[in-house]
Amino acid sequence: MGAVYEAHDRSLDERVALKILSGDASGSAEADRRFRAEIKLARRIRHANVCAIHEYGELRDLQYIVMEFVDGQDLKKYLRLKGRLPVEEVLDLVHQIGEGLQAIHDAGVIHRDLKLANVMRDTSGRLRLMDFGIAKGMTDTTATATGQIVGTPEYMSPEQAKSERVDLRSDVYALGIAMFELLTGRVPFKADTPLATLMMHVHQTPPLDDPGVPPHLAPILRRALAKDPDDRYASARDMLKALTH
Repeated sequence: MGAVYEAHDRSLDERVALKILSGDASGSAEADRRFRAEIKLARRIRHANVCAIHEYGELRDLQYIVMEFVDGQDLKKYLRLKGRLPVEEVLDLVHQIGEGLQAIHDAGVIHRDLKLANVMRDTSGRLRLMDFGIAKGMTDTTATATGQIVGTPEYMSPEQAKSERVDLRSDVYALGIAMFELLTGRVPFKADTPLATLMMHVHQTPPLDDPGVPPHLAPILRRALAKDPDDRYASARDMLKALTH
Protein backbone atom coordinates (compact mmCIF):
# COMPACT_ATOMS: atom_id res chain seq x y z
CA MET A 1 0.00 0.00 0.00
CA GLY A 2 2.93 2.37 0.48
CA ALA A 3 5.46 3.49 3.06
CA VAL A 4 4.79 4.21 6.74
CA TYR A 5 6.74 6.78 8.74
CA GLU A 6 6.86 7.82 12.35
CA ALA A 7 5.97 11.51 12.32
CA HIS A 8 5.29 14.38 14.71
CA ASP A 9 1.97 16.21 14.56
CA ARG A 10 2.92 19.79 15.45
CA SER A 11 -0.62 20.94 16.14
CA LEU A 12 -1.36 18.07 18.56
CA ASP A 13 2.26 17.75 19.73
CA GLU A 14 2.25 13.96 19.54
CA ARG A 15 3.75 11.11 17.57
CA VAL A 16 1.67 9.67 14.75
CA ALA A 17 2.07 7.07 12.03
CA LEU A 18 2.00 8.60 8.55
CA LYS A 19 1.21 6.27 5.64
CA ILE A 20 2.10 7.60 2.19
CA LEU A 21 0.19 5.59 -0.38
CA SER A 22 1.97 4.19 -3.37
CA GLY A 23 0.89 4.90 -6.92
CA ASP A 24 -0.49 1.35 -7.10
CA ALA A 25 -2.95 2.15 -4.32
CA SER A 26 -4.61 4.88 -6.33
CA GLY A 27 -4.87 5.87 -9.95
CA SER A 28 -8.28 5.20 -11.47
CA ALA A 29 -11.21 7.36 -10.47
CA GLU A 30 -13.13 4.26 -9.35
CA ALA A 31 -10.24 3.04 -7.17
CA ASP A 32 -9.93 6.48 -5.57
CA ARG A 33 -13.67 6.66 -4.94
CA ARG A 34 -13.74 3.29 -3.22
CA PHE A 35 -10.65 4.06 -1.19
CA ARG A 36 -12.12 7.32 0.11
CA ALA A 37 -15.36 5.53 0.99
CA GLU A 38 -13.44 2.90 2.95
CA ILE A 39 -11.41 5.51 4.82
CA LYS A 40 -14.61 7.36 5.76
CA LEU A 41 -15.94 4.15 7.29
CA ALA A 42 -12.66 3.36 9.05
CA ARG A 43 -12.44 6.86 10.59
CA ARG A 44 -15.69 6.24 12.48
CA ILE A 45 -14.17 3.37 14.46
CA ARG A 46 -13.08 4.32 17.96
CA HIS A 47 -12.24 1.26 20.02
CA ALA A 48 -9.45 0.30 22.40
CA ASN A 49 -8.44 -2.61 20.16
CA VAL A 50 -8.48 -0.77 16.82
CA CYS A 51 -5.71 1.53 15.58
CA ALA A 52 -7.36 4.94 15.21
CA ILE A 53 -7.27 6.72 11.86
CA HIS A 54 -7.02 10.47 12.47
CA GLU A 55 -6.97 11.99 9.01
CA TYR A 56 -6.89 11.35 5.28
CA GLY A 57 -5.54 13.93 2.87
CA GLU A 58 -4.07 14.66 -0.52
CA LEU A 59 -1.09 16.85 -1.39
CA ARG A 60 -0.52 17.28 -5.12
CA ASP A 61 -0.10 13.68 -6.36
CA LEU A 62 0.28 12.16 -2.89
CA GLN A 63 -2.42 10.51 -0.81
CA TYR A 64 -1.73 10.00 2.88
CA ILE A 65 -3.32 8.65 6.05
CA VAL A 66 -2.46 9.83 9.56
CA MET A 67 -2.93 7.08 12.16
CA GLU A 68 -2.41 6.48 15.85
CA PHE A 69 1.22 5.63 16.63
CA VAL A 70 1.50 2.32 18.49
CA ASP A 71 4.74 1.83 20.38
CA GLY A 72 5.31 -1.92 20.19
CA GLN A 73 5.53 -4.74 17.65
CA ASP A 74 3.16 -6.73 15.51
CA LEU A 75 1.79 -9.98 16.90
CA LYS A 76 3.61 -12.09 14.31
CA LYS A 77 6.99 -10.82 15.55
CA TYR A 78 5.85 -11.20 19.16
CA LEU A 79 4.96 -14.86 18.57
CA ARG A 80 8.29 -15.55 16.88
CA LEU A 81 10.12 -13.94 19.80
CA LYS A 82 8.17 -15.70 22.56
CA GLY A 83 7.55 -19.08 20.93
CA ARG A 84 4.45 -21.06 21.85
CA LEU A 85 2.28 -19.06 24.20
CA PRO A 86 0.34 -20.28 27.26
CA VAL A 87 -3.30 -21.02 26.55
CA GLU A 88 -4.43 -18.30 28.99
CA GLU A 89 -2.42 -15.67 27.10
CA VAL A 90 -3.71 -16.92 23.74
CA LEU A 91 -7.30 -16.58 24.94
CA ASP A 92 -6.61 -13.02 26.10
CA LEU A 93 -5.07 -12.13 22.73
CA VAL A 94 -7.92 -13.74 20.77
CA HIS A 95 -10.44 -11.90 22.95
CA GLN A 96 -8.77 -8.55 22.19
CA ILE A 97 -8.60 -9.29 18.46
CA GLY A 98 -12.23 -10.41 18.47
CA GLU A 99 -13.37 -7.28 20.29
CA GLY A 100 -11.57 -5.08 17.75
CA LEU A 101 -12.98 -7.11 14.88
CA GLN A 102 -16.51 -6.76 16.22
CA ALA A 103 -16.05 -2.98 16.45
CA ILE A 104 -14.94 -2.92 12.82
CA HIS A 105 -17.95 -4.98 11.77
CA ASP A 106 -20.31 -2.79 13.81
CA ALA A 107 -19.02 0.18 11.79
CA GLY A 108 -19.92 -1.60 8.54
CA VAL A 109 -16.42 -2.67 7.51
CA ILE A 110 -15.10 -6.11 6.52
CA HIS A 111 -11.35 -6.21 7.15
CA ARG A 112 -10.51 -8.95 4.58
CA ASP A 113 -6.83 -9.14 5.60
CA LEU A 114 -6.87 -9.99 9.29
CA LYS A 115 -3.58 -11.66 10.25
CA LEU A 116 -1.08 -11.53 13.10
CA ALA A 117 1.14 -9.12 11.17
CA ASN A 118 -1.79 -6.66 11.05
CA VAL A 119 -2.25 -6.68 14.83
CA MET A 120 0.00 -4.41 16.88
CA ARG A 121 0.84 -5.15 20.52
CA ASP A 122 1.91 -2.15 22.58
CA THR A 123 4.30 -2.23 25.53
CA SER A 124 1.40 -2.68 27.98
CA GLY A 125 0.08 -5.75 26.14
CA ARG A 126 -2.91 -4.04 24.51
CA LEU A 127 -3.62 -5.04 20.92
CA ARG A 128 -4.75 -2.82 18.02
CA LEU A 129 -6.11 -4.10 14.71
CA MET A 130 -4.71 -2.11 11.84
CA ASP A 131 -4.21 -1.88 8.09
CA PHE A 132 -7.57 -1.36 6.44
CA GLY A 133 -5.81 -1.20 3.08
CA ILE A 134 -8.15 -3.72 1.49
CA ALA A 135 -11.07 -3.33 3.90
CA LYS A 136 -14.46 -3.09 2.25
CA GLY A 137 -17.72 -1.56 3.34
CA MET A 138 -20.45 -4.14 3.87
CA THR A 139 -22.92 -2.10 1.81
CA ASP A 140 -20.57 -1.78 -1.17
CA THR A 141 -22.24 -3.79 -3.91
CA THR A 142 -19.28 -3.57 -6.27
CA ALA A 143 -17.92 -7.11 -6.55
CA THR A 144 -14.22 -7.86 -6.70
CA ALA A 145 -13.08 -8.22 -10.29
CA THR A 146 -13.44 -11.77 -11.59
CA GLY A 147 -10.37 -13.82 -10.81
CA GLN A 148 -8.86 -11.18 -8.52
CA ILE A 149 -7.68 -12.61 -5.20
CA VAL A 150 -7.31 -10.04 -2.42
CA GLY A 151 -5.73 -10.93 0.91
CA THR A 152 -2.99 -13.11 2.42
CA PRO A 153 -3.21 -16.78 1.29
CA GLU A 154 -2.48 -18.33 4.71
CA TYR A 155 -5.45 -16.50 6.30
CA MET A 156 -7.99 -16.44 3.49
CA SER A 157 -11.38 -18.08 3.77
CA PRO A 158 -12.50 -20.64 1.19
CA GLU A 159 -14.86 -18.10 -0.37
CA GLN A 160 -12.00 -15.60 -0.72
CA ALA A 161 -9.83 -18.31 -2.24
CA LYS A 162 -12.54 -18.94 -4.83
CA SER A 163 -12.93 -15.18 -5.47
CA GLU A 164 -16.53 -15.31 -4.28
CA ARG A 165 -18.41 -12.65 -2.36
CA VAL A 166 -17.25 -12.25 1.24
CA ASP A 167 -18.95 -11.01 4.40
CA LEU A 168 -17.98 -10.63 8.05
CA ARG A 169 -17.83 -14.44 8.44
CA SER A 170 -14.71 -14.39 6.26
CA ASP A 171 -13.08 -12.33 9.01
CA VAL A 172 -14.33 -14.86 11.59
CA TYR A 173 -12.50 -17.54 9.59
CA ALA A 174 -9.32 -15.44 9.71
CA LEU A 175 -9.78 -15.05 13.47
CA GLY A 176 -9.85 -18.85 13.69
CA ILE A 177 -6.62 -19.04 11.68
CA ALA A 178 -5.00 -16.49 14.02
CA MET A 179 -6.12 -18.44 17.09
CA PHE A 180 -4.72 -21.70 15.69
CA GLU A 181 -1.42 -19.96 14.93
CA LEU A 182 -1.16 -18.46 18.41
CA LEU A 183 -1.79 -21.89 19.97
CA THR A 184 0.55 -23.90 17.76
CA GLY A 185 3.10 -21.45 16.37
CA ARG A 186 2.08 -22.23 12.79
CA VAL A 187 -0.79 -21.61 10.39
CA PRO A 188 -3.01 -24.63 9.64
CA PHE A 189 -2.68 -24.37 5.86
CA LYS A 190 0.57 -23.59 4.08
CA ALA A 191 1.90 -25.06 0.84
CA ASP A 192 4.81 -24.34 -1.50
CA THR A 193 2.84 -21.85 -3.59
CA PRO A 194 0.06 -19.33 -2.83
CA LEU A 195 -2.35 -21.15 -5.15
CA ALA A 196 -1.71 -24.49 -3.44
CA THR A 197 -2.27 -22.82 -0.06
CA LEU A 198 -5.62 -21.44 -1.28
CA MET A 199 -6.68 -24.89 -2.43
CA MET A 200 -5.89 -26.28 1.03
CA HIS A 201 -8.36 -23.81 2.52
CA VAL A 202 -10.99 -24.97 0.05
CA HIS A 203 -10.50 -28.72 0.31
CA GLN A 204 -8.51 -29.81 3.39
CA THR A 205 -9.68 -30.31 6.96
CA PRO A 206 -7.85 -28.16 9.53
CA PRO A 207 -5.33 -30.20 11.57
CA LEU A 208 -7.05 -29.81 14.92
CA ASP A 209 -5.26 -32.89 16.27
CA ASP A 210 -2.15 -30.71 16.66
CA PRO A 211 -0.73 -31.11 20.21
CA GLY A 212 -0.93 -27.34 20.68
CA VAL A 213 -4.73 -27.33 20.38
CA PRO A 214 -6.39 -28.14 23.73
CA PRO A 215 -9.27 -30.62 23.24
CA HIS A 216 -11.84 -28.22 24.70
CA LEU A 217 -10.90 -25.55 22.12
CA ALA A 218 -10.92 -27.85 19.08
CA PRO A 219 -14.74 -27.65 18.55
CA ILE A 220 -14.58 -23.85 18.62
CA LEU A 221 -11.81 -23.80 16.02
CA ARG A 222 -13.66 -26.40 13.94
CA ARG A 223 -16.70 -24.15 13.72
CA ALA A 224 -14.68 -20.97 13.09
CA LEU A 225 -12.80 -22.73 10.27
CA ALA A 226 -15.84 -24.33 8.63
CA LYS A 227 -15.67 -24.33 4.83
CA ASP A 228 -19.25 -23.09 4.48
CA PRO A 229 -19.79 -19.60 5.99
CA ASP A 230 -23.25 -20.71 7.16
CA ASP A 231 -21.58 -23.28 9.44
CA ARG A 232 -19.32 -20.69 11.14
CA TYR A 233 -20.05 -18.35 14.02
CA ALA A 234 -22.28 -15.57 12.76
CA SER A 235 -20.03 -12.93 14.32
CA ALA A 236 -16.79 -12.42 16.21
CA ARG A 237 -18.92 -11.71 19.29
CA ASP A 238 -20.53 -15.16 19.04
CA MET A 239 -17.11 -16.81 18.82
CA LEU A 240 -15.90 -14.92 21.89
CA LYS A 241 -19.00 -16.02 23.81
CA ALA A 242 -18.17 -19.64 22.98
CA LEU A 243 -14.63 -19.13 24.29
CA THR A 244 -15.86 -17.79 27.62
CA HIS A 245 -18.33 -20.62 28.36
